[in-house]
Amino acid sequence: MRIKDKVLLLTLVSVILCSCSTDKPEPSVQWFRLINRNVGKTYNIDFSLRVSRAYKGHELPLRLEILSPEGKRYVDTLRIPVNRETHNHTVNIIPSGVWNDIIWHYRKDVSFPETGKWLFAVHYIDPEKKKGKVEELEMRIK
Repeated sequence: MRIKDKVLLLTLVSVILCSCSTDKPEPSVQWFRLINRNVGKTYNIDFSLRVSRAYKGHELPLRLEILSPEGKRYVDTLRIPVNRETHNHTVNIIPSGVWNDIIWHYRKDVSFPETGKWLFAVHYIDPEKKKGKVEELEMRIK
């Protein structure tokens, strides 16, 4: 076998091995939207998520960014209680096997002062802490 053939074969094997990697990065931001047609309407905002019982910590730290239809930006830091020690009246924790299903009541009777599409970005403050421990985060606006 010639040196060129060996180099080509080695390159091909390297490309194949590198393309087989299954370690996909988890998203550190999740987007949600609301079409507000009536500025007088009020909404309740809840978060639901599934957290592994192996999760280290009492809270899940998140940052919520809200973008209005006119481009105004609002930011809030959230700390969702994820275990029974920090349990209070704003959170429901339901054990489900190796997971805890959590419903957190963030805000009640919220009105949005502009009509149009509102965007919500939920950022994981510590994405590595989330990895494999937090699933199915949803923001419910009703």
